[in-house]
Amino acid sequence: FILTSIGQDKREAVSPYAVSVERLRVVLSDWGFSATLEEAVQEKEFAQRARLFDMPAATSYPGNKFPTDGMKNAAMEFAMAEDLHALGFVFLAMLFTTLAEPATLSAPMPPNDDDTWQRLFSEIFEKDMTEFRDYCANEDVWSSVVDLLDNEDGAGWDLLGDLLLARERVSQKWKDGKFGDPRESEGGDSSVTARQLLSKTFFTMK
Repeated sequence: FILTSIGQDKREAVSPYAVSVERLRVVLSDWGFSATLEEAVQEKEFAQRARLFDMPAATSYPGNKFPTDGMKNAAMEFAMAEDLHALGFVFLAMLFTTLAEPATLSAPMPPNDDDTWQRLFSEIFEKDMTEFRDYCANEDVWSSVVDLLDNEDGAGWDLLGDLLLARERVSQKWKDGKFGDPRESEGGDSSVTARQLLSKTFFTMK
């Protein structure tokens, strides 16, 4: 989405600390890339990403058809996990921008764009939520955000883990043979959905 503000300086309009809410306009665009799950799992780009997590890819089989329902279900669940993963970074940016407390409106903020968050979480802290949390806690401007996520025994960090590590959990579920594939042993369901996440403690705590 794109944020604009009629009659307000462009530099002010893009700042969450100075935007005039009554003049704010939200523009949704670029939705042409959307596809059904069945279509998404047959795309070449999706197959390349899936292979990075040792997931089955339709492009590896004749006619882009999975040989078993277990493979197809695993691929579709991984596609949904990709959305949850992306949502996790949106959630991060929203919290650490809108709830940040800079000393002044013009005070410099730590980098909090999507690329920075991904680099910090995935590369620097190697997907370790504890170390990632400690990094955030070291920035005074984010003290209130960290306190919020720490509530109820870290309910917010638990939610972030479910989002940011959604792909890894589906991958592990596939490796453990929990998609009903006849080649693998049976097991329970370890992945989560967006609907299930709405019942997490973070959304119900007071």
